[in-house]
Amino acid sequence: MSLTIRMRRLAACLALGLLAACSPEYDWREADVADGRARTAFPAKVQTEQRQVALAGVQLPFTLTMARKDSFIFAVGHTVVPPGADAGMLAQALMASWYVNTGANPPATPPALGQEVDLVSAARGVSLRFMARAIVTDGAIIEAMVTGPSERFPEAQAREFLRLLRPRKGP
Repeated sequence: MSLTIRMRRLAACLALGLLAACSPEYDWREADVADGRARTAFPAKVQTEQRQVALAGVQLPFTLTMARKDSFIFAVGHTVVPPGADAGMLAQALMASWYVNTGANPPATPPALGQEVDLVSAARGVSLRFMARAIVTDGAIIEAMVTGPSERFPEAQAREFLRLLRPRKGP
């Protein structure tokens, strides 16, 4: 095992240790996500769902691995980019859907891939907060997101969850 891989694992363990020390009610668990293309840590036991989504007019299977903690959802979703499709365009369509789904106004300049997005919405009379970031790696679009009521939103844990999403290097 190379020194770089050992250092990354040590850094991830330290980060998880700090999270555990700061928030004892969170039971952080490391997990591979996106068919092994990435790794992260969830604050509770995970479940996985699959559904179809339309991105830029293309129907794609979308897998969502999520954990519920109190009223909040911590999730990683992914879809494989079809051969010949423009991964960047599909990723931008995914990020645009965040604004549509939350009812938030999109910015004049869309966020860059990997950039954290933090939205607050009052859809259906309830103030909700949505934090996310998306990456493209190894032929897939992967999003990490946290959502739930704005009141008591676990901002530190949400930011750490988004930060912990790391692409895995090939076999």
